[in-house]
Amino acid sequence: MSDRVMREVIATAARLDIMVLNMKKKCSGRNLRTVIALITPVLFGFGPCGPIAGTSLTGEVKSDVIADFRFVDDVESCALEVNGDDPHSVNINCWTVGKQLFVGCSDCEGKTWSSLVAEDSMARVKIGETLYPVKVSRMSDPGAIDRIWRYRWEKYKEGELEAVPDGFWIYHLGSKPPARG
Repeated sequence: MSDRVMREVIATAARLDIMVLNMKKKCSGRNLRTVIALITPVLFGFGPCGPIAGTSLTGEVKSDVIADFRFVDDVESCALEVNGDDPHSVNINCWTVGKQLFVGCSDCEGKTWSSLVAEDSMARVKIGETLYPVKVSRMSDPGAIDRIWRYRWEKYKEGELEAVPDGFWIYHLGSKPPARG
């Protein structure tokens, strides 16, 4: 997780802590639980929040096939929604190699989203406020993975460039016309 995302999670937790303390002064225990249950979706929405998975993503759906994803280099991260029948979404690092879009997954074996995308490769990626239908393909060529990893490092610059960590999977996201809403 990037330092920026971690700072946002910590800041959100601190704001929630202050809100809960203020509500404790004004509400009984039962009322407090009700208030927290009602405000949580307002604070976090139903999409992913930091490392916490969400459900269906919202935003304008771009139905055109995207031939050049280089605009993704202007955002810190993307959100990926998989399993169209019962959406599951995650925040994820995203970067380009040339005009092609890639995402990565640390310790990916057994994660919910990677298991779901193995069953159904159609997904949607949210870049900024726009959703793009994509086909997700796990990369398997070691040479290509090493090259793509270097481009990821160029964008995020997390320490010294090292070999791709064990358990880190890289996926190519190819633009597809929308098959579902």
